[in-house]
Amino acid sequence: MTTSLAGSSGYRLTKGRAVSEFYYNTKTKRIEEGSQSPAIELMGPYGTREEAQHALERAEERNEEWDEATEEWNEYYEDEDGSEEEEL
Repeated sequence: MTTSLAGSSGYRLTKGRAVSEFYYNTKTKRIEEGSQSPAIELMGPYGTREEAQHALERAEERNEEWDEATEEWNEYYEDEDGSEEEEL
């Protein structure tokens, strides 16, 4: 079981012990152990420093997956004449 500690301590409890959380700071481009900066500048939390280091790469992968899913969705809902249905 994982439980977050109150506040921005940067730790979570896993099986009764505190474990660090890591964040990628989009402003400084650095990894932070614990939430040290304003939330708007952070991506995370991540369980390891390495996961946080790859935050932007993972976000790009997810964006590409979502773009593909959106294309599939739009193609599915096109009218027979090739135009998209009118929004209500």
